[in-house]
Amino acid sequence: MKMSGEEETLSNGCSRSDLSLALEDCMAALDLFLRNEFEEAQARLRSRTKDSMYHALTYATILEMQAMMTFEPQHILAAGTTMKEAQAICQRHRKKSSFSKNFTEEELHAEVCYAECLLQRAALTFLQDENMISFIKGGIKVRNSYQTYKELHTVLNSSTYSQGHNHGHFEGGVKLGVGAFNLMISMLPTRTLKLLEFVGFSGNKGSIFLFFAGRIEEMKGNLDAAITRFQECCEAQQQWKEFHHMCYWELMWCFTYKKHFKMAYFYADLLSKENCWSKATYMYMKAAYLSMLTADDCLTFGETAFTLFRQVPGLKQKIAGKSLPTEKFAIRKARRYLAENPIPLPAPPLEMMYIWNGYTVIGKHKDLTEGMLKTLDEAQKKLDSCPRTDLSIDDQCLLSLLKGLCLKHLGHQEEAEHYFTLVLCNETQIKYDHYLVPNALLEHGLLCLEQGRRDEAIKLLEAAKQNYKNYSMESRTHFRIQAALHKARGDTQTERKKSDPKRSEMGNCLKSPTSDDISLLHESQSDRASYGDGTDPDQEPPPPYEEQIHMPVYHPTPSQARLATQLTEEEQVRIAQRIGLIQHLPKGVYDPGRDGSEKKIRECVICMMDFVYGDPIRFLPCMHIYHMDCIDDWLMRSFTCPSCMEPVDAALLSSYETN
Repeated sequence: MKMSGEEETLSNGCSRSDLSLALEDCMAALDLFLRNEFEEAQARLRSRTKDSMYHALTYATILEMQAMMTFEPQHILAAGTTMKEAQAICQRHRKKSSFSKNFTEEELHAEVCYAECLLQRAALTFLQDENMISFIKGGIKVRNSYQTYKELHTVLNSSTYSQGHNHGHFEGGVKLGVGAFNLMISMLPTRTLKLLEFVGFSGNKGSIFLFFAGRIEEMKGNLDAAITRFQECCEAQQQWKEFHHMCYWELMWCFTYKKHFKMAYFYADLLSKENCWSKATYMYMKAAYLSMLTADDCLTFGETAFTLFRQVPGLKQKIAGKSLPTEKFAIRKARRYLAENPIPLPAPPLEMMYIWNGYTVIGKHKDLTEGMLKTLDEAQKKLDSCPRTDLSIDDQCLLSLLKGLCLKHLGHQEEAEHYFTLVLCNETQIKYDHYLVPNALLEHGLLCLEQGRRDEAIKLLEAAKQNYKNYSMESRTHFRIQAALHKARGDTQTERKKSDPKRSEMGNCLKSPTSDDISLLHESQSDRASYGDGTDPDQEPPPPYEEQIHMPVYHPTPSQARLATQLTEEEQVRIAQRIGLIQHLPKGVYDPGRDGSEKKIRECVICMMDFVYGDPIRFLPCMHIYHMDCIDDWLMRSFTCPSCMEPVDAALLSSYETN
């Protein structure tokens, strides 16, 4: 689309440039697309993709949207190739030298289109693979895109900038681009949706507008309104079934949040029949929902949870040579059912709900959260009634993490902290679900952050980030950790600047490498190693504690963990006093035949293992008993009874510390 001089002369003697005509034609094509006339829109754009940068970019954007919805390898490849070609066309029209005051209008628009191509190619990079190297490559594209947008924003606000005929398009492109970048790296979908709502997406009856209107309502926790919008989106057009599939996925989760598992199964079944993103994930979700129903209810569907779970591993697929993280998670969980006498998962839809950040949605409404907590309590009772197995600790820790989340959203912060700590206390006994420990640290850190305990939060988040590798859904957990650390450190720096105004005036041009910078290199190396040794990437490696020698760690407070060499003198004295007090608590051996009270208590609630005759036990003042090793470790973290939450002889502790 060079400025060839071709212009259209209007009746009033004025002329419109080729750039204006191209923008007008692309706007008309977008109107067709938003009215669900997809083929007509693509045909109109395709005719000029070789010479017009706006036609090339708009056409490539539609193909990328299709790839995002279908996850078909051919669609991903076509979108990537087309977007790369669009970037090359934009490059031809860009200014050859660095930014200066002598920009033509077409060169400014070429910069906007070029930056948008980079941003969308980054999104395709993230779509194809979630390992660290791909994130670095995508991150470089994002950074270059943002630098271009920032310089264009400077040009836009400069006194020497003169508005051309298409100033509105240029200004909108720059401001929307800067906003899109910020939303993309924030990893907070709510902000993205609020922007879409702000620019009017909720008022249009096109499929894409109805879909995002539903997402807005869903993120607010208005599930009935969200369901209505998604259903309207499906009815609005029949040409692009991919829009239907996006709605089916969201409808599945909306009914999950409402605990309407039959309807959730219905939409998971539709996805498994019509969509190719991840057959294994859809089959896993179908089985998960059936596992929450009675045997009679399952008969109406003609399928059973056991048979569906056993089909999941055989549906594994790869996109761009890699398995989807969610699919790998589903396959690993479903392998439990390949045994001759499988041990059922305790609450599989509720676990996957955590993976997809669903507790943030239900946490906005007390009734939804209370309903989910009730379901978790029922799962707990069922687990307690079953014989103990080598998977009992994994299942118990999962329920503890999810119950802690519900309690946190209900405002019961001490109880929530108790459950997060319970996961950490059982770390060495977890057999497969090692992802629970870093996520428990993450949730504990977020709880501390909400309470204003920023230093404790940062230590917990750093422990989750640095001490655990190669667990399920690691990339997603690390994104959440990074966002939480950024917020915690940002709040701390803001307070420091307020207390020391001169500090805020100093630059950071001598910035030294941070732990984040160094850990990024370490993570990229570990990603290469994990895929280059010939091992099965779906099988989790042994937990870190089996491969590392740990220094003694002490807990000055329940949420702090430090090496002995890192303790202050005051903390060393306090911990020594606590150790002395623990040694003064009565101990003995388990003998159910000697004492009636011991006969009634059959298991240690910390490790969830049955007491055996002769086990060393310790008695608390509240008359609860535990394995001595279990309770001693617990009391070094929290001086409350794990069963009744009563303080462990607070008066004696006060007296002991005074003396």
